[in-house]
Amino acid sequence: MSVPNRILPGMTDTDPRPASLDGLEIYVEAAEFPIAGGRWGIRAADQAVFYERRPGTAPEPAMVSAETLRSSRGSWTRLDP
Repeated sequence: MSVPNRILPGMTDTDPRPASLDGLEIYVEAAEFPIAGGRWGIRAADQAVFYERRPGTAPEPAMVSAETLRSSRGSWTRLDP
Protein backbone atom coordinates (compact mmCIF):
# COMPACT_ATOMS: atom_id res chain seq x y z
CA MET A 1 0.00 0.00 0.00
CA SER A 2 1.33 3.41 -0.92
CA VAL A 3 1.25 6.22 1.62
CA PRO A 4 1.57 9.43 -0.43
CA ASN A 5 3.08 11.75 2.18
CA ARG A 6 4.95 9.36 4.47
CA ILE A 7 7.91 11.09 6.13
CA LEU A 8 10.77 8.87 7.24
CA PRO A 9 13.66 9.61 9.62
CA GLY A 10 16.09 12.01 7.98
CA MET A 11 13.48 13.38 5.58
CA THR A 12 11.41 16.52 5.78
CA ASP A 13 7.96 17.24 4.41
CA THR A 14 9.57 19.38 1.69
CA ASP A 15 11.71 16.55 0.23
CA PRO A 16 10.40 15.99 -3.29
CA ARG A 17 9.94 12.43 -4.45
CA PRO A 18 11.51 11.64 -7.79
CA ALA A 19 9.08 10.88 -10.60
CA SER A 20 11.26 7.88 -11.51
CA LEU A 21 14.58 6.33 -10.49
CA ASP A 22 16.31 7.77 -13.57
CA GLY A 23 19.67 9.28 -12.62
CA LEU A 24 19.74 7.64 -9.17
CA GLU A 25 22.17 4.98 -7.92
CA ILE A 26 20.10 1.79 -8.49
CA TYR A 27 20.13 -1.45 -6.49
CA VAL A 28 18.21 -4.73 -6.86
CA GLU A 29 18.00 -7.80 -4.64
CA ALA A 30 20.83 -10.25 -5.36
CA ALA A 31 18.86 -13.41 -4.54
CA GLU A 32 17.92 -15.79 -7.34
CA PHE A 33 14.30 -15.46 -6.17
CA PRO A 34 13.92 -11.91 -4.73
CA ILE A 35 11.64 -11.44 -1.73
CA ALA A 36 10.43 -7.91 -2.42
CA GLY A 37 11.35 -7.50 -6.07
CA GLY A 38 11.51 -4.00 -7.47
CA ARG A 39 14.41 -1.57 -7.40
CA TRP A 40 15.85 0.86 -4.87
CA GLY A 41 17.37 4.20 -5.88
CA ILE A 42 19.68 6.42 -3.83
CA ARG A 43 19.47 10.17 -4.47
CA ALA A 44 23.03 11.54 -4.31
CA ALA A 45 22.09 15.00 -3.00
CA ASP A 46 20.74 13.78 0.35
CA GLN A 47 21.23 9.98 0.35
CA ALA A 48 17.45 9.47 0.46
CA VAL A 49 16.36 6.01 -0.72
CA PHE A 50 13.29 5.35 -2.85
CA TYR A 51 11.66 2.02 -3.74
CA GLU A 52 10.05 1.27 -7.09
CA ARG A 53 7.85 -1.85 -6.90
CA ARG A 54 7.46 -2.30 -10.65
CA PRO A 55 8.95 -0.42 -13.61
CA GLY A 56 6.91 2.64 -14.40
CA THR A 57 5.36 2.98 -10.93
CA ALA A 58 6.00 6.00 -8.75
CA PRO A 59 8.92 5.51 -6.33
CA GLU A 60 8.08 5.60 -2.61
CA PRO A 61 10.35 6.55 0.30
CA ALA A 62 12.13 3.36 1.42
CA MET A 63 12.77 2.03 4.92
CA VAL A 64 16.28 0.80 4.05
CA SER A 65 19.21 3.23 4.30
CA ALA A 66 21.70 4.06 1.57
CA GLU A 67 24.49 2.61 3.74
CA THR A 68 22.66 -0.71 4.07
CA LEU A 69 22.20 -1.01 0.31
CA ARG A 70 25.85 -0.20 -0.35
CA SER A 71 27.35 -2.43 2.34
CA SER A 72 25.16 -5.55 2.03
CA ARG A 73 26.68 -6.94 -1.14
CA GLY A 74 25.22 -10.41 -0.56
CA SER A 75 21.70 -9.01 -0.41
CA TRP A 76 21.72 -6.17 -2.95
CA THR A 77 23.55 -5.59 -6.22
CA ARG A 78 24.21 -2.18 -7.76
CA LEU A 79 23.17 -1.87 -11.38
CA ASP A 80 25.59 -0.21 -13.76
CA PRO A 81 24.49 3.27 -14.81
